[in-house]
Amino acid sequence: MNKISTLFAAAIIALNSFSQTAPVPTTWDCNGTPPDGWVQLQTGTAGNLFYTSPELYTSAPSAVRLDNTGEYVLIKIDDEPGLFSYNIKGSATQPNFNGTVKSQWSINGTTWVDLRTITTLPVQANPFLSIVDTPSAQARFLRIIFTQKQQLYNVAVDDITVAVPVAGAKQEIVAAFLNK
Repeated sequence: MNKISTLFAAAIIALNSFSQTAPVPTTWDCNGTPPDGWVQLQTGTAGNLFYTSPELYTSAPSAVRLDNTGEYVLIKIDDEPGLFSYNIKGSATQPNFNGTVKSQWSINGTTWVDLRTITTLPVQANPFLSIVDTPSAQARFLRIIFTQKQQLYNVAVDDITVAVPVAGAKQEIVAAFLNK
């Protein structure tokens, strides 16, 4: 019963957060409460939302901790996204990460398209992996989700950014005048 209550509360928080959007560009250094339009969903038993050990963040004092299948950081944006970047690493005492993390985009927050599937990550004392993905111009939701947790392995995510889209080729406008 307690697990159902926890999941229900998490769903309510996530739905309330969907009503807010983040402007583009937007960034979060993964410290404290996420900005408007951002959601950090924790599943399972309530636990630590952040890592605070120096080897598990890229900017002090913390990084997001994903430690159960289905946990994610989601951004609902109000405009076309540019590059989607973040730092990520595994948290384990084992030498090789075992699990699956995905970065995804969505038009509606329901149907998701994979940008990247990550099954290999540096762990503990190794440097973070810096990721840069290019979501669709139609994307209004972006997320990093722990899709397959393996025992003994967690994920640290830090310094998440959605940049302004790069301007396309310079457009030339041709005007024609008809004299009558």
